[in-house]
Amino acid sequence: MISVKNAIGFDDYAVGVAWDYNAESPTLRRWFMAGGFEQTIDFDANPFNHLEPWKSMVRQNQNDAGTVTAKFGDAGYAEDGSNGQVTVPINSHYYRRWRDTANGRMIMAVSPKGINGFKLHPIGINNSGKLIPKANISAFEGVAQKISDLSYYEDADDADPVTLDDELYMLASVAGYKPKSLQNLPEFRLMCNNRGSTWHQYRMVDHFAIQLLNYIEFASLNSQGSLGQGIVSKASGSYNKAEKTDSNHGAWSYSLDTPSYGVTTDGVHAVVYRGIENPWGNIWKWCDNCIIKDDGYYMGIGVSPNDTGSGYQFIGEKPLGWDGYVYNYFTNILDHPDLEYAFFPSNITGGGSGKFFCDYHYSYYPGRTVAPHVGGRWYDTLDVGVGFFSFYSVPATSYRSVSGRLIQLPN
Repeated sequence: MISVKNAIGFDDYAVGVAWDYNAESPTLRRWFMAGGFEQTIDFDANPFNHLEPWKSMVRQNQNDAGTVTAKFGDAGYAEDGSNGQVTVPINSHYYRRWRDTANGRMIMAVSPKGINGFKLHPIGINNSGKLIPKANISAFEGVAQKISDLSYYEDADDADPVTLDDELYMLASVAGYKPKSLQNLPEFRLMCNNRGSTWHQYRMVDHFAIQLLNYIEFASLNSQGSLGQGIVSKASGSYNKAEKTDSNHGAWSYSLDTPSYGVTTDGVHAVVYRGIENPWGNIWKWCDNCIIKDDGYYMGIGVSPNDTGSGYQFIGEKPLGWDGYVYNYFTNILDHPDLEYAFFPSNITGGGSGKFFCDYHYSYYPGRTVAPHVGGRWYDTLDVGVGFFSFYSVPATSYRSVSGRLIQLPN
């Protein structure tokens, strides 16, 4: 048995999990490869603080040109917007997923290097098709900021949200404000672009990367049970009832030793995964560069986003729900060679909040051209998790319970 700290001395390590897909338990077996062989590993305290890409997922500030102006712990670092946006870098990395049918398991693994059989994760490709060293995901959900005077706008707690003129506002990642709602996907996309040429709306491949890293780190498909429920147990209400960004302030503070936070016993605390707040819970987030239709999935990898899937890679696998809208906890994922990085649900039979993937799924709605929502709302209780998706909405729709999220992709 080797330790993680010793194993990372190898040039070709890979870390992952094995999922027994014939069993209901969401618990995963840890898997590690180093020196070309599968190794029995001793997971030291905070082992993922030593492994890439988790090791480099540290909050930082970036200006509108995309330049890093400070890292967490530096004297100038700030989360109020005074030193730029708060982001978390995810270094470009490689992945592999395969079914070991003889043993009834699926292996899901990542490596910082392109070792044999591993492919570049599409998070490492920008919207111009260029390979990039990292993608910088906003630490906070999308807050509206006026371009002319840099003031922040918040939906009221006691009135219907207002749809803003997307040409006059840009999205921000700062602490202390309610995430903006009631904007459709193309509006959020423009608000992200308004910050600068390298700023974009959060993509589906970015969320899939977080999903895979979370499953591996916690060795569990039950993200609510392994890290925290998230903000999911408030009353629905009638308006935008999402909590402000950095809502745990005072109860918990981000640090390099504790970059993640959650409470598994209630649904009123924001979950933070490696500095990224509310990857699930609080408010739905639009995901870009992914369109779903009756005939299959359209993935916009390395191309500019649009609302029809034009120019996207087409994967001709009919989505769950193509022959009738369904919803329930999902139990399996689509297995396709062009979607090994993805977690598209393929079955909802026999699931539950503590079984299989543990997350609810609102399937594709027949006849529509839809874009994904991820993460769930402040009132979705135990339906929520990193794998909670809704494939119901066309890009031109807007809701009080759906927001956007920034990502900075270097040119």
